[in-house]
Amino acid sequence: MNILIKEPEQRREEARTARSIGENSSSKELSPKHHQHCCGNDISKKERGLDPEWIEANCRSVNVAEATELLRYPARSGGIAIEGSNGQFQLRPDK
Repeated sequence: MNILIKEPEQRREEARTARSIGENSSSKELSPKHHQHCCGNDISKKERGLDPEWIEANCRSVNVAEATELLRYPARSGGIAIEGSNGQFQLRPDK
């Protein structure tokens, strides 16, 4: 089973395009809290073993309404949405 992940540059280009056509760019990015959770305190050390460029390309912060839309059932909180290359999402909820 091959899993394809969008390259960081491809995601950045999509975010730039979304901003240029007036979409809310904040919904395409991680909040500082979520970014620290994914990357750790020192990004250069990759404390959690995750590539910061991959995180920026494939993860975004979502609020309760966006999480509910992604999950298709009422979400109890927002969190981090991790998008696969096939458009499916996994949600890591805030506690």
